[in-house]
Amino acid sequence: MIHLFSSLELGLSQSRAALFSSPPADSTMLLSPEPDAMVAVVFLYCQAQTHALCQQLIATDKFDRVYDVSDEDHYFSLLDVMPTAVSFLPARSRILSNSHNDWIAVGDNNTDALIAFSSRAWGFVSHDADTDEITTALKRVEQRHMCRQRNAKHNSLTRGLSKQLGVSEAALLASLKRQYADRSKPHSIGLKTEHGWRSIELESLIWVEAAGDYMCIRLGAENVVVRITLTDLIDKLNDSRFVKASRSVLVNTDFVSSLEQTHTGINFIILSDGNRLKISRRYFAEYWRHWQKPTRP
Repeated sequence: MIHLFSSLELGLSQSRAALFSSPPADSTMLLSPEPDAMVAVVFLYCQAQTHALCQQLIATDKFDRVYDVSDEDHYFSLLDVMPTAVSFLPARSRILSNSHNDWIAVGDNNTDALIAFSSRAWGFVSHDADTDEITTALKRVEQRHMCRQRNAKHNSLTRGLSKQLGVSEAALLASLKRQYADRSKPHSIGLKTEHGWRSIELESLIWVEAAGDYMCIRLGAENVVVRITLTDLIDKLNDSRFVKASRSVLVNTDFVSSLEQTHTGINFIILSDGNRLKISRRYFAEYWRHWQKPTRP
């Protein structure tokens, strides 16, 4: 339901400071709409034009409240309490330099429109605008309003969860980001084998050996040959569990049982399926030298 309020009916004094010192009994309710309410404040220097535009705004059914403002003090008093309200001001208004909220200019011609947009107006409507023209001008403002609503709900939910779990908001968001990253990783990938396309489950992929543009993929007791380069396969996997043992061998670290070093200084990976894979010096120095078998809970 849309309400049309006149600033005079709110009983605001000419002093902005007095707004909060002795407000009328019901002005707090009027000046403090719901956080997600969409509010319009109309201040044109002609009272008849102000009232006419208010009626058109109500007809659009876009606003929860529409305020009919009579002078500058009343205008700034309302913005103090409702900084996210949408202002409708004359395109050549002298108060634009002091107005920092979303605003739509009201004018008569293209020159007024150019002046308004040079002053960073979010839209322009003519004095005799109908509901269709106003609705079109409001599109950017509505998008901005929806973004504010989403951000407010996100912040409220974050504060509530962090308080409930007894952690800081930063720690909660970091944990949620990690969980999202884990969930967004693919659990399987589609690869073209010599017998057609096949879905490869990452949990069962033990190791890969390259032979030119072909890959031999070890899946448990099964070997699958696919046509893809090792570089493209790594990009497709996009999973930190898969690490190179050499230029042509890729290993799923979940299946590594241990590392072995011979008396000649050559290092090997011992896999859970019993396979023994040689580690090149380059990749041993880059990764495997620091590898430790993870402890299982």
